Amino acid sequence: MKELLTREINAIDGLRMWDVDVMPLHFHSEKAPTTSIYRKLSEKGWLMLGLVHPEALTIPLDPAFTENQAGQLITDIRDVTEDLIAHPEAAGGDIRYA
Repeated sequence: MKELLTREINAIDGLRMWDVDVMPLHFHSEKAPTTSIYRKLSEKGWLMLGLVHPEALTIPLDPAFTENQAGQLITDIRDVTEDLIAHPEAAGGDIRYA
């Protein structure tokens, strides 16, 4: 699962997975605000965790996470990121927890 997510997220324009040895996986955006990706994924129903400094998203996975779910997550990450790059006025959000 780590290899699949790392390969597919790194293939999305502007996103970079952190090089870590073990789970959890973290990524950040070089082109769209990471906080906005966090907000939009949350709006789609994904439970995402975030880091404030440096800004990054954490993908919380458990053993029941399937390849189909991974595929949907990758699609949603790609769609959200591409939309934010194309429409920067849609940016906004806060990665901190209330």
